[in-house]
Amino acid sequence: MKTLKITLLLLFLVSEMVFPQQDLQTGLQKNPGLTLNEPKFYAGINPLALPAAFQVQDDVKRYLPIMTGLEYGFAVSGGYFFNSNHCIESRLALGYVNKLAFTGQLHAGSNYFLFRKLNIRPKNLYIGGFIKFWDYYNRYTKVHFLNLSPYLTLGYRKQIGRLFYDIRLNQTIFVYSWSSLEHTSPGHDWFFSPWPAFIPVLPTFTFTIGWMF
Repeated sequence: MKTLKITLLLLFLVSEMVFPQQDLQTGLQKNPGLTLNEPKFYAGINPLALPAAFQVQDDVKRYLPIMTGLEYGFAVSGGYFFNSNHCIESRLALGYVNKLAFTGQLHAGSNYFLFRKLNIRPKNLYIGGFIKFWDYYNRYTKVHFLNLSPYLTLGYRKQIGRLFYDIRLNQTIFVYSWSSLEHTSPGHDWFFSPWPAFIPVLPTFTFTIGWMF
């Protein structure tokens, strides 16, 4: 919980530089779709990530991570709406990639509903940017492969009462990697696809269902 609070605070400071905001009351006046009495915090789960952590059929195991945003196992998210146009979000995923590897992921970023700001349709469409950190741990060799990458989001969010669902495309841009293995050096490169040799550019898909509070 402490880590999540620190992450949200850092996101707030970054968002103020990326998307300058007036005070909350002014923002609400300009965006009547969100009032002081409406919920602004939200929490959700990626239900498709859970089966990705189990030993399933090879073909399913190969392609399922594309449909889960490369999240495995227990995958949750939480965020805060400054107003109806702009929110910050953090994601946490923990699970087994296969029998030998375990991965822990932490994402932090911001989404912006540009069409709401312009008052044109589709108002539930958004764009955003995130930073993702993940640790790919080989349980047999005890080696950690650590990675840091920025990615862009394009998604659609629908709210029904306090319940919401979120459908999102994620496009990774760049990866910086290092390892706990001795005598190795960090590396970095452009990265647009999990399978660059076959498909040069391949976004992943994320589905989230959650609750506003």
